This record gives sequence, C-alpha cells and structure tokens, in this order.
Amino acid sequence: MVFDANDLPTIGITMGDAAGIGPEIVLRSLEQREAVGKYNALIIGDGSHLRSVASQFGVSHILERDDVAVDDLGNLTEPIEIGTDNAVSGRASAEYIERAVRLWQDGRIDAIATAPISKKAIALGGYDFPGHTEFLAKLTNTERFAMSFFAGELRVILLSTHLPLTKAIELVKRNRLVDLIEFSSEQLSRLLKRSPKIAVAGLNPHASEGGLFRNGRGR
Repeated sequence: MVFDANDLPTIGITMGDAAGIGPEIVLRSLEQREAVGKYNALIIGDGSHLRSVASQFGVSHILERDDVAVDDLGNLTEPIEIGTDNAVSGRASAEYIERAVRLWQDGRIDAIATAPISKKAIALGGYDFPGHTEFLAKLTNTERFAMSFFAGELRVILLSTHLPLTKAIELVKRNRLVDLIEFSSEQLSRLLKRSPKIAVAGLNPHASEGGLFRNGRGR
C-alpha cells in the first residue's frame, strides 16, 4: 500500500461484489487514459479474485502499475459463482467498504470510490442497510446526508431512496423538500464556491399544469 513519493491524492476504490461487475469496472476504469497520472489508486478487495478477473480480460498490466496497489483482505473464503447472490461475496463487499472508511478516517487515503454491490447479497451476508449511502453515513456517524448524482454541470439530489414509487410519493412533503433544498444549497455552495441554481422536479406530468393533470404537487 506504499506508493512512490509523489503529490498525487490516493483514492481507495472498493472492489464491489465479486459475483458481479464490480471488479471488471474497477479495472476497466483504471485502464482509461484520463485515470493515469491523476491519482494513486488503492483497490480494496480480494487480491486473488482481482488477479483472476484481470487475467480474464487481458488487463493484468494495470495491477503492475506504480500508481495502483491492492489492499488484499483475502476474504472470499469460498468459490464464487458469477451472477449469483451469495452470503460470502455480499459480506466481503461490505467489509471492503468498512475497510475503506477506516483508511480514510486514519488519513491513509484521500477519498473513496465504490464499485457496484448487490443489496440482496449484502443482506444474505448479515448486513442490514439499503445501499452505499446509508452504510457510509452509519460508518461515519453522519446524521444529515443525501444521495446525489453528478454529471458535468448537473447535480441530482434525491428526496427519498430505495423505496417503491407509491411509498416515495407519500414522502413528498413540504417540510422535507425545504430541508433538502436548504441542505443541498449549503453543500453545493461549499463544493462549487458559489451559490447553486436549484430546480425542483415536478411529480406529475408538467408539475400538474396548474391542476390540469390532477392536483398532486400543484399544492
């Protein structure tokens, strides 16, 4: 886990679920030219499985780069069937996240990136959380948080997560919206160093068009 002395930040990248696409996505992303020379990558996962996947896709050279290292937890204790949810890979993927948070808290990495996990496999492995966001919040004792997606100049922040649509609709309340808007404004202002422009998506078509398409969020 020791990189040659440089001023590059170190990003801890969790391997994701070994039975899914996580390991391949990690390796493929590090293969991209824009990833070279921008940061040190510490892959947190199972070294043996990573090497196997790298060999399968002809990208073993990635694991030999000076700016890539593997924090090998060696926690895949049984053979993994690709494409099948199982307790072993689910528990292992949660342990990668836990390890990444500890490394960040200790100041050994500068940021965390996570590869895909399976929520069903996580549950089979004995963990009770709906997704990365909630798990990271628990591990860092963060009480106020929101799931968000960034793409260029667009940032999408969600009012609710991992719920059936009927339940999500029930949670669309004025006080919850105002709280999220204020929180989003605070955090985006810190990130962007300027006041963000915030728009709220309408629930019904055309945000109900003044009640024409049912009342709903028109109120």
